[in-house]
Amino acid sequence: MESGYFVACWFLLSLPFCFPSRQLPFKIDEQADRDTSPFIFNSLFGLLKQWPNTLHPTGHSVVPVSIAPQTLLYHARLDAQLPSSPDWFGLSPEVGFSLPQMSPSGRPTYMLTYRAIRPLQVLVFDGLSAYPTKLDVGWLDNVATFIYGAGQRDTGIDRPAWGGLVEEFERARMLCQWAKTKDVDGFVRMNTGFEVIWCDFNSSAIQLVNHLNVTPPHHSVLNTLRLDPGTPDAPRALPFPFFSLSAFHEWARIYTAYNMAALPFLTLHPAGMVTYYNPRLASLSESRLGLRMAQHRIWPTVSKEDALSVRREVEDVVRRGYGVGSGTDWISLARLIVENWAHRIVHLRHALSDLISLPNSAIDITRALEQIQLLTYSPLMPYMDTTSTNATGQDLFFSATPLHPHGSGLDRCGSQYTKGLPLGTMTIQETLLKESMETVQGRICLDFGTIFAQSYDFSHSNAMPIGAWLERITNLSRYLDWPTDIGCEEVCGSDSVCALPLWPWEPLWPELHVDLIPACQKIDVFGGPETWRKLWTEKRTQDAC
Repeated sequence: MESGYFVACWFLLSLPFCFPSRQLPFKIDEQADRDTSPFIFNSLFGLLKQWPNTLHPTGHSVVPVSIAPQTLLYHARLDAQLPSSPDWFGLSPEVGFSLPQMSPSGRPTYMLTYRAIRPLQVLVFDGLSAYPTKLDVGWLDNVATFIYGAGQRDTGIDRPAWGGLVEEFERARMLCQWAKTKDVDGFVRMNTGFEVIWCDFNSSAIQLVNHLNVTPPHHSVLNTLRLDPGTPDAPRALPFPFFSLSAFHEWARIYTAYNMAALPFLTLHPAGMVTYYNPRLASLSESRLGLRMAQHRIWPTVSKEDALSVRREVEDVVRRGYGVGSGTDWISLARLIVENWAHRIVHLRHALSDLISLPNSAIDITRALEQIQLLTYSPLMPYMDTTSTNATGQDLFFSATPLHPHGSGLDRCGSQYTKGLPLGTMTIQETLLKESMETVQGRICLDFGTIFAQSYDFSHSNAMPIGAWLERITNLSRYLDWPTDIGCEEVCGSDSVCALPLWPWEPLWPELHVDLIPACQKIDVFGGPETWRKLWTEKRTQDAC
């Protein structure tokens, strides 16, 4: 019995991307590099979002998720039988329908729609954890390490994934074997969109709503690969039934809706977020030095002790229940911090960059200074006591005052979102989130506060340290590595979506030092995946390095 959800070509075209970089050149600050706080924060912020998990594809976290009652789940296949267990659900019908249409077999396509009867308890593996490429890039490290309770050093297995449908079913079987006694219904993972490994299709937790033959009507056949067949590199033309054409781009329309928005009907429980970025996992610390988050690995260096401790921690989280914790909305707090600071950081960096590009004779020092003062003062304003009329910038932000002798502006800024949280009811996972959030917020406050104080106290008898300020804010951006500094250059038209180049429209190039740049892609109702592949090829040519 074949599951149409995963009947597709398991291939990636090895074409190197030569995209111009919009992200910053990576530079290592060793002290910051040993701090896992920004990685934990990024993992939290990116949960169940497409772009953060694509830009940081080697997931490091396992998080409890509840799927709400009445949520619809979709399973497509190439026969009329009910699925065996385990198998897959899509969270939208477009994903399940599209895969069989990409490799026409002449067989019918069936769509089974299920409804959740009760809250479904699942676990999410972050990153591109459902992207079983044959290339050894580590996207399934998280899943494989969890399954084996060990890594390469103790299993002797060089690579945790080789791609292929048979291996995917084996992973699902092993995960569900573990889940069987843990009251876990399944697992959420991401590739081009999100999927659910569902462990028991006979479970009373779900109800079959529809079981339909959704094979596209074969009233005509079109050639969707519209490249000039006379060109030497033209791909082989494949015939597609006319109504199959809707599959390719409707899938894209759906998955790009969640570029930076989390999926509906899925409730994260970050009070139980278990992460391989926990500082106690000493076997992974050294291997991250000198690497950006996208290049971090688990499998090659994790010790058996550390791997097993993560699995035991997940088991403890599941055992105590999904709702246990302080009730703090960690997802909203992370989002609030990013939304409050991301644009300000970029604005300040660009303002400083523009100033440093000018010759000294062309800089209006007074106006430049006022611009920097305003850009740094505004976000710090809520934390400064300005009662003293003759205070220096250093005093305003970094010193305690008679009215507030027990804390400075920096102290208040760094603990703004976490001070007063109910420590007594926090889980150990929440304590780690709190510490990471305070560290990240504190680093931002320190850097903005330093530039504010220096600009406020600046004497015109000295040279304005624009270069030092730019280096400070640039290093802050590198430290944070937030997935918010990318986007389509233009506003996409009503017939287009803003998308990263992902399979099946374009393979995600595995050399992770190459930055991925999104682009507006037209929803060409008469085109298959080769339409976008051609557009991205043309863009690479235009933007060649």
